[in-house]
Amino acid sequence: MSTVYRKTDKGQHEIDTRELRIPPRLRTALILVDGKRDDDQLAGLIAGDSAETLRTLAEMGLIEAIAVSAPRPARLAAVAEGGPDSEPAPSVPPRDRRAFEQRRRDAVRHLNDQIGPVGEAIAMKMEKAQDWEHLLPALQLAQQVLGNTRGAAVAAEFGRIFIDVPPP
Repeated sequence: MSTVYRKTDKGQHEIDTRELRIPPRLRTALILVDGKRDDDQLAGLIAGDSAETLRTLAEMGLIEAIAVSAPRPARLAAVAEGGPDSEPAPSVPPRDRRAFEQRRRDAVRHLNDQIGPVGEAIAMKMEKAQDWEHLLPALQLAQQVLGNTRGAAVAAEFGRIFIDVPPP
């Protein structure tokens, strides 16, 4: 079973104020909880034992479960996660490869400059992206985290530079 979590009012207050001074690992996980991703998707973004991290946040009253769904069939999960039987991801044409890689590197550098180690999991996800279809969700996640940590202006600037510009 997959569970979708969202921030509670207390969780959003913690993002805004840092009143509880939760450890950075928990804060990063709290930022990633958006009411859309399920625990399986969050596991790929949260460092360490994601189940324990989500359980801790729930016990603290910072997040709450809003939906539970049946697990995906193994074949669909393997394809979605790039398993051995999945079809290869569309590649970036060679002439655009250099521009794609430069954009990816610049986005990772920008994210690291803005939030440092907090963005490590997202930066790694961006670095693994081999095409625009895989890079775009990571860029959008980075923009959301930047908005939560550095403010709307920084997030808007990131989006303007790395998301709004058509891919190479």
